[in-house]
Amino acid sequence: MRHWERTGQAKIALKAKSEDELLELEAIAKSLNLSGTHKSLRARAPCLALVQSFETHPYRTLAVTNGSLNALGDIVAQASQSILGDKAIEEPHRYDLARTARFFCFGFALGPFIGKWNSFLERRFPLRAVAGGAGKVSTRALSKRVAMDQLVMAPAGIAVFIGSMGIMEGRSPAQIQQKVGDIYLPALTANWKVWPIAQLINFRYMPLAYRVPFQSTCGVFWTLYLSILNAKEDEKQDHATEARRATLAHEKVMRLTLDSKIPHP
Repeated sequence: MRHWERTGQAKIALKAKSEDELLELEAIAKSLNLSGTHKSLRARAPCLALVQSFETHPYRTLAVTNGSLNALGDIVAQASQSILGDKAIEEPHRYDLARTARFFCFGFALGPFIGKWNSFLERRFPLRAVAGGAGKVSTRALSKRVAMDQLVMAPAGIAVFIGSMGIMEGRSPAQIQQKVGDIYLPALTANWKVWPIAQLINFRYMPLAYRVPFQSTCGVFWTLYLSILNAKEDEKQDHATEARRATLAHEKVMRLTLDSKIPHP
């Protein structure tokens, strides 16, 4: 074994603080194929950097990674709105930097929490190898992980998303409540059509360090959906607010007109 191969594996082994962490890091090392050539290792440098950053600053790494990929999802959503929008009946969509910033902030704040959630699932439902089956894991434990994630985290996460976006957009409690009523169930139903399969792959094949990045990468497309759904509801509420203001202004003008026609003694 070459010196740089031994050094690379030794650095990863030294980072482990317990036997469980060592097994996890060995899985990461295997997935990165540290026994490969120097050229192939250089190609995998970003993955190695992510693992090292995760080991030294896990929450910071998860926050930045999740926030950045959330922002990317909104950028894709806004670009799709510009391209796919009916320009004959709609005004051209202008890029909203503040909207992307809100998605980054939400992902940044949620990333560490998702990391803790994944660690909890890892401890609570360990994928013990099936007796007599080399490389196989407990299907029951894997199913429990996915079920727990989808029945607890998914409903709560979508509610927190709608509420957080409403607060950052400066919406009133009544408007936030209306938005929850309008888009919560459609978003949750769409979630259950997509995420169980994604999380099954995530929990089964991804080492712990890669799970939030994997979720965030899949989440680019999920954020695309949520971003468009959220924007449509915002537009609906804005139009309703403008209509109410126009109605109130019209009523005020009518009252002033009637008052001017009433003869004064």
